[in-house]
Amino acid sequence: MRGSDEQLNIDGMMTNTGTWDSLLASAFASERNAFVPHIVREAVRTTGIIPFKRAVVIARAKENLGVGEDATPVVDQARAAAAEVIRASRERVLEAAKEVKVGEASVQWAPLHSPEDLLEQDRKRTAERLRKEKGLSQRAVERAQRREEKVK
Repeated sequence: MRGSDEQLNIDGMMTNTGTWDSLLASAFASERNAFVPHIVREAVRTTGIIPFKRAVVIARAKENLGVGEDATPVVDQARAAAAEVIRASRERVLEAAKEVKVGEASVQWAPLHSPEDLLEQDRKRTAERLRKEKGLSQRAVERAQRREEKVK
């Protein structure tokens, strides 16, 4: 179709009739190609006009008016559908949260970290914290022993 449009524009420039005539000629050519008998028959059949299908005609009218099957506006139906999707997604997140192991990992702003790197950082921090706690508990034991010795 593009080739014929270009040809019509060239013809309009050559005959000095302008592009308005070429635009009308292009629209006519497109219309002639679009409205062939089998396309028109199929369009009439899908709209429910011939053979007449009352349910199809009413459904199309409601769709064009923006009203749902049960006479509620389509916007309300969309809101209800979105609310249902959000509720289901929230439930999935809560279910997944039950299975998630909590740990500590710090992330710098610029670089990207792989999950393995984050888990390794968490392991190192946990080991360091346990080492400090072990050192604190050893000191507490030593203090308790000194107190006992003083009491004796």
